[in-house]
Amino acid sequence: MTAALRKLPALLLALSALSACTFWTRDCERLCDQSGRDFTIDPDKNYKHVDLAEVMARPSSYKLADVRFQAIINRRNESVFLPLYTTFRQEDYISFSAWPAEARLWESSERLKSLPTLFMRKDNPSLQNLIDSGRFALVDVRARVMGDYEQVAWIEVYYVDEIIPVLYTEQSLMDYKDGMEAAATNRPAVAISKLEAAVKAPLAPRIRVQVRLTLGKLYEARGDFEHAAFHYDAILTEDEKNQAAWDGWERCEKALEGKRAAESNQPNQKK
Repeated sequence: MTAALRKLPALLLALSALSACTFWTRDCERLCDQSGRDFTIDPDKNYKHVDLAEVMARPSSYKLADVRFQAIINRRNESVFLPLYTTFRQEDYISFSAWPAEARLWESSERLKSLPTLFMRKDNPSLQNLIDSGRFALVDVRARVMGDYEQVAWIEVYYVDEIIPVLYTEQSLMDYKDGMEAAATNRPAVAISKLEAAVKAPLAPRIRVQVRLTLGKLYEARGDFEHAAFHYDAILTEDEKNQAAWDGWERCEKALEGKRAAESNQPNQKK
């Protein structure tokens, strides 16, 4: 009886250590299942579509949840490994960081909000997809939120599929920001120059629409209805239900018709 009591503190210490480990559930599962994981055929997984920003804001609500989200790649080979508190070990995993798909990356405050605790096993066949995806690539991610240590989402990524190879460049983000600020402060020449450069470079589809609408209005204000109509038409080519683009295009067509009519009447007036 005395010997058993002497072993009790050590047992309690061991149990305490296990309870402190955020990922004991997953580690136990991995230790017990010796069959390995099929990364290409995964019929039993039902991934919940979520916004990465929401997972980042409330990681405890998604703990051990299988999730699917879109993200923008930031960096590979991040060095956030805490093997005493998480299941991720540097010898087994590659880590990377990403932003939510809707992140306003032209704002410096948003740049600081990438999540650096995304991990993929080095033996995962999908790892090559991650390696091939460069910075600012938009990707579709299927993963499991393994824990919430320090109120941060620690995520094991199973699949990465590229959607858009280059969503932005550093220059397109800079041109977009400068152009929109110039438009807001009534500097149309600067705004047009910057936004024309931005729209020719990689931009997220919703941002490209915003840039073209702004350019259309700037050209309209100058009386340059040809260039304005060009940008409205470019929007409608991609989204024929965009009402703002339709309204702008119709204004331009009406103005151009009036201009053509006035020009056709000029020879008669000279006679």
